[in-house]
Amino acid sequence: MRGFTRSRAFTAGIHHALHADRTLRPATDAAPVLFAQDCYGWGSKSVDILLHKIVNNQAPPQVKVVDQLALVTKENADEYAKNWSKWLGK
Repeated sequence: MRGFTRSRAFTAGIHHALHADRTLRPATDAAPVLFAQDCYGWGSKSVDILLHKIVNNQAPPQVKVVDQLALVTKENADEYAKNWSKWLGK
């Protein structure tokens, strides 16, 4: 999957969730759902972790920081898509 980034996969997934009735996709047995990351939140969290380390020499409580994924379905895709307006200040 060279050159295929997570953000591109995320964008394609959101597009599919919003336009599932118009998007052609191969037939699968899987339900049309998307597990989405909080992209804006991760940027903010990364900066906080770095600042705490640089300014206070304080490492994160755990070496591996894991965040929950949001389940995006056709039913809640519009609501989840509103996050982008909030994140982009629109």
